[in-house]
Amino acid sequence: MLFNVVWIRDNETLHDYCQQWQQLPFITLDTEFFRETTFYPIAGLIQLSDGKAPYLIDPLTITDWLPLAILLQSKQVVKVLHACSEDLELLYQLTGVITEPVFDTQIAAAFLNMGITLGYSSLIQQLLHKEVSKEEKRSDWLRRPLSHEQEQYAAADVMYLIELYHYFDTHLSKQKQAWLFEDTLSLAKHYAEQSDYQNLYKSSRQAWRLSRQQLAVLRALYAWREEEAIARNLARGRLLKDNSLFMMAKYMPATIVSLAKTPELHPSVLRKEGEKLLSVIDKAAKSPPETWPEQLQKAVSMNSSQFAKQLKQKVFEQAEVLGICPELLWRKKIIEPLIAADAGQQCEQFSDSLQGWRKHILSNILVQTIS
Repeated sequence: MLFNVVWIRDNETLHDYCQQWQQLPFITLDTEFFRETTFYPIAGLIQLSDGKAPYLIDPLTITDWLPLAILLQSKQVVKVLHACSEDLELLYQLTGVITEPVFDTQIAAAFLNMGITLGYSSLIQQLLHKEVSKEEKRSDWLRRPLSHEQEQYAAADVMYLIELYHYFDTHLSKQKQAWLFEDTLSLAKHYAEQSDYQNLYKSSRQAWRLSRQQLAVLRALYAWREEEAIARNLARGRLLKDNSLFMMAKYMPATIVSLAKTPELHPSVLRKEGEKLLSVIDKAAKSPPETWPEQLQKAVSMNSSQFAKQLKQKVFEQAEVLGICPELLWRKKIIEPLIAADAGQQCEQFSDSLQGWRKHILSNILVQTIS
């Protein structure tokens, strides 16, 4: 199928269309971007459809994003996307607003137990029996003009979303739709919340091996990298690899010579930032012991104990009853702390910390498992 695309390249045209779209019950959205060396994604294209046509909004020429921001914030207009996480990040970066309500067709599929991370082309093929080319997915979206193939690929992304939305809107119960909107709002808010740089070090898989003093150094190094990466709009790994940060924290080098032995430390970073890194390490290492982080526990296997196996069995049974993918409930960041507590009163404390639609379901499962 060939689509007749409509380009929007100036502020006035975007303003006029956004006013029209605010009268609709829903729109479909997608974005194309480039992100290899930068901290923030570079917008290449925004695709939108109102059911009449696919519109290609050019972020290389648009300078006033207020009309789109107003549309994205409108609670009367559902924004339909697929695998929306990175799209929401880009839209927040452009407009500075939280997009809501968002209907994510990938999450919708999970709520019908069709798979937890079903790809767009697979979903189109499975539900609409149509083929979507993937050839242009990794093409250069910053070049102008875009090729005919790129335009058609971009148009298909939002046009087929319309049919998917109608399908899921019909097949998902009101309760499941409410759960879906809750999850997507949480995703959207994530990009609006200022990062807590002081907790980034906990993402290190080997952090549990370090002493409290070493953790203080690791915490300072992770915070420094984040601040520098944002300031320079540079991908974290282009500045310092995670393993480099861990090894610096482990050995706490005090000289340029010893710092140079850090694995995967680029010579240019050593030359330009070596003294600063030594200062960060020294300051954190000499900070008062009472300010050092608490020792971290080794990550537990989600199948590590009889309690974990019983919990998993009950979670999966409940997911089957609900007709949803069990992975919607059996999530690492939720389940691991419960398993680490390993039953008893501590689990009841974790139950109290659960939030949203999962709280009632998982709390009941916890009570059954503990008893």
